[in-house]
Order: sequence, then structure tokens, then C-alpha cells
Amino acid sequence: MSATINLKLWKYRAKKDGLYPIYIRITKNRKSTWQSTDIALKAKDWDDAKGKIKPSHPNSARYNAHLKQLELRYQNDVIQMENDELHLGIKGIKRKLTGQDSSNFLLAAREL
Repeated sequence: MSATINLKLWKYRAKKDGLYPIYIRITKNRKSTWQSTDIALKAKDWDDAKGKIKPSHPNSARYNAHLKQLELRYQNDVIQMENDELHLGIKGIKRKLTGQDSSNFLLAAREL
């Protein structure tokens, strides 16, 4: 089963400045993991149905382009991982995306 990737505004806890962070949600086999995009904004500037920043935000075009680029990069990485390893679960996907995969460590250790 293929993984899905969505952009979501994390409305559950605001930062100290009152802004809400945007996360990328990666879902596979009904299990999800979240990855931060380091972008935060007011809830009124987020279009939840479209999954992007509304034009009312002053930097909406730049932020939307950056978010789309991140989303496409994660999609490409996940597709590549799924082609290489068919039995890779959501934890394995997150470890590989964040660079915490133990196989990378073993390969680096062998080079030393």
C-alpha cells in the first residue's frame, strides 16, 4: 500500500507568539507520522480544504511554493523507498527521511 502525504496546520497548541505550525503528515497502513516544516502562521490564514496558505497572508506565494517543494521531495523520497523495500513501515519511512536509519550508520562505519 502506498503512503499518502498531506500538509496540515497543527491547531492543537499555539506557539508563544500565537502562531500555529504547519506539519507534513505521512500516512501508511493507517499509521501516521508528522514532520515539521518550520513554517507557522495564524489559523485564519490557512485553507484546510486545499491544504495551503490563503492569499490573505503577505508571503503566501513564497510559502506555498516552499511547502509544495517540501511535499514533492517527501513524495519522491517515499516512492523511492517503497520501490526499494516493499515491506517498509511508517517508522522505517520516518527514520530514513530524518536520516536516523541504522543502515546508514553501518555503511558510514564501514567506510572508516
